[in-house]
Amino acid sequence: MPINQTYTTEQKKALAARLRLFRENCPKPYTDRHCSQEDVARALNITRSNYTYFEQGKTIPNIFLLQKLADFYAVSVDKLIGSHMNETG
Repeated sequence: MPINQTYTTEQKKALAARLRLFRENCPKPYTDRHCSQEDVARALNITRSNYTYFEQGKTIPNIFLLQKLADFYAVSVDKLIGSHMNETG
């Protein structure tokens, strides 16, 4: 997506769902089950409430935070945002 594009509600919800899924399947050593929002927020150097807004689809992380999230989860930014599903023509 172009950097200046306005995100649709569906795109925000899709990213929010992917962020929740990645956190819930977070690799160890964070916890036996999943990372907390606080764990992820601390790694990004943001507040838990800011991260919660990402998972709720209220806000979209900027490109720098997306890269930090991808690094945290050891995936590419493309995989994190599911860009292969948003390609057109």
